Amino acid sequence: MFTDLPHRPHGAMPSGWTSTRLGNLGSLRKGRGGSRQDDDATGAACIRYGDLYKVDRPSMKNPVTRISTSSVEGYTQISRGDVLFALSGESQADIGKSSVSLIEEPTYCGGDTAVFSAIAISAEFLGHALTAPYLLKQKRQLGRGDIIVHISTGSLKQLTVLVPPAEEQAAIVKYLGHAHARIDRAIAAKRKMIALLEEQKQAIIHQAVTRGLDPSVPLKDSGIPWLGEIPVHWDRTRLKFLISSGPTNGTSPQISERGDLETISISAVRDGVLSVKPTDVKFVSRSDVPNPFAYVLRAGDVVLVRGNGNIKLVGRAAEVLTDRPDSIYPDLLIRIRPSTSNDPRFMTMVLNSPTVRSQIELAARTSVGTFKVSGGTVRNLVLPHPGIAEQRKIVDSVESRARDIDSSRDIARREIELLQEFRTRLTSDVVTGQVDVRTIAASLPDLTDDVIADTDIDAELDDMLDSELDPEGTNG
Repeated sequence: MFTDLPHRPHGAMPSGWTSTRLGNLGSLRKGRGGSRQDDDATGAACIRYGDLYKVDRPSMKNPVTRISTSSVEGYTQISRGDVLFALSGESQADIGKSSVSLIEEPTYCGGDTAVFSAIAISAEFLGHALTAPYLLKQKRQLGRGDIIVHISTGSLKQLTVLVPPAEEQAAIVKYLGHAHARIDRAIAAKRKMIALLEEQKQAIIHQAVTRGLDPSVPLKDSGIPWLGEIPVHWDRTRLKFLISSGPTNGTSPQISERGDLETISISAVRDGVLSVKPTDVKFVSRSDVPNPFAYVLRAGDVVLVRGNGNIKLVGRAAEVLTDRPDSIYPDLLIRIRPSTSNDPRFMTMVLNSPTVRSQIELAARTSVGTFKVSGGTVRNLVLPHPGIAEQRKIVDSVESRARDIDSSRDIARREIELLQEFRTRLTSDVVTGQVDVRTIAASLPDLTDDVIADTDIDAELDDMLDSELDPEGTNG
C-alpha cells in the first residue's frame, strides 16, 4: 500500500485540481456555550475546543465530552460532517486545530470553536487536507497574539485549499482511511508495549520502596491498610517530618513576551526527573514576582504536580538535578525540599509509587475541571522510610534494574515518532496531489468500522506514556 505510489510532476497542480479559498467551499460560524460545570457523562455529545487537541485526528467518531441535556440550549448544535476548528491555542503551531465530526448522535460544540459546513468539498477530504504542512503554515501566519494565539472565522475563510475532483477526493479518503488504520494499529501496539514496560518498572519500584531489597528480612504491620507490611527496621513517617522546607506552592504571574525570568510548565515533570525542554518554558517579569528567590529551584529539590485536568497526572513527582536560579515554578507545582537525612531520588520514587499515588488521587478535589491537592495533603502523606544508606542502595538497585526497561521504552517511543512522521508525510503527499492513489484505492475494500478499528489508545495508557496533549489541563 505504501510502496511504488505513482508520483506526479513536482510543483505542478494535477489536472482537474483547483485552488480556492475555504470560504468558497462552505459556510463558517462560531460556536457558543461552554462550562465544565455542564459536563455529564450520561448526557449529550459535545466537542469543546480542547477536545480537538486531545483527539488530534482528522476526524472524530466518538465524543470526548458529554454535557447535561438541560444545558444543550446554550450550545451550538452541529451536524455529522461539520469541521470543527479551535480558535485559540498557546502557540502559533497550535492555532486552528481541526477535526471532522463523524459522530452519529446529536452533537453540540462549545465556545472558542468555529464550525465549517462543507458545500463544495468533501468534509472528510478537508479533514485530512487541514493536517498538511501547506495549510498548517497558513493557519500559523493568520494567528494573532503573543501569550494566547487566536484565529478568527474571517481569517479561516481566507485559507487557500487545493481541491481535487470529487471522485479523487473520495479515493483519497478511502486510501488514507486504510493507510491510517494500519499505521495507527502499529502505533497502538507499541504504546501497549510501553505501557507493559511501565507496569513492569512500577512493580520493581513498588517492591523496592515498600519491602526493600532483601526478601528474607522480617516484616511488620505498618498499621496502614494500603501500605501493608514493611521491613521490621523501617519507619512509616509523614512527609512533613522528612523535609527541611515546604511543601510550597509555586506562583503564576502574568506571562510576558519580554520577561526576564523563566517559569517552567508541569510538562517538564518527566520520568522522575525535571527535564526542561524549550517548549516547557515561558517568561515572566521578575518585578511581577514578590520575592522570586522564594520560588527558585535548586538541585536536590523534588517537585510534585498539585493540579491538572487529568487526575492521573496529579501527584507526579520529579527530582531537580541542577540549580535553576533564573527559573520559578508555577502554582500547579509544589516544591519539596528533603532534609539532609533523606535521598531526593528515593523520595521521588516513593512519591511516584502506586501506594502514595493512590493516597493523592483519593485526596484530590475537583476545581472547575482541574484536580488539585493542597500543600497540607502533601505534607501529611504517609511514606515508608528506611535509613538514608538503605535508601541509596535501593535507588541504585532500582535504577540498574530499570535501565534495560527504560532503553526499550525509549526505542519504542522513537519508533512511534517515526510512524507519526511517516503518517504526516504520506497524508501531505496524497492531499496535495504529489502521489496518485486512485488506482490503489479502487482495489481496496470499502471503509467500514471493521476495516478501520478504533486504534485510539485509552486514557490511562495515554497518561502513562506522557503523550497527553494539553499537559497543563488548560484547554477547555
